[in-house]
Amino acid sequence: MDADHTVEVAERVPSYESQPVYRVEFSPETILLGSVVAQENGFALNAYRHSSGWVERWQLPSRDSLQRIWNFAEEESFVFEICELHRIAGCKSYSGSRLTEKQLELLEAAYANGYFEKPRGITLEQLSEQLGISTSAASGRLRRGVKQLIESSDIELALE
Repeated sequence: MDADHTVEVAERVPSYESQPVYRVEFSPETILLGSVVAQENGFALNAYRHSSGWVERWQLPSRDSLQRIWNFAEEESFVFEICELHRIAGCKSYSGSRLTEKQLELLEAAYANGYFEKPRGITLEQLSEQLGISTSAASGRLRRGVKQLIESSDIELALE
């Protein structure tokens, strides 16, 4: 780190699980993405010096968050490369789906009350009554919500 012009101070602090840990202060002109990652409700999992730069692992709530970080970096003429993207198995995040709050409310109620089960635990009419909306409004929200979930998923559909 002595040769890194962006590092002003680096000192070793107590180790974590036998791994060396450092407290790093960067020079004032250094552009850091950490604050932008935090604004996006993400956090750094780890970071280490490699060759002429840094390698960082982040956990972000959505691909939209990554896009906003990328846009910030581009505006600041900060160059970085995405080496890998992973989806956390079983993650129940709707942030990438672009559902409206009303669609999400209806889909959650439908799922919780067994609408998608066979036999159905609740009818569309009962669901609309529960939410205080008309049956046609419930039907439209359900249809548009499911359509949006399919379109925003990684599912590849073969349509003929």
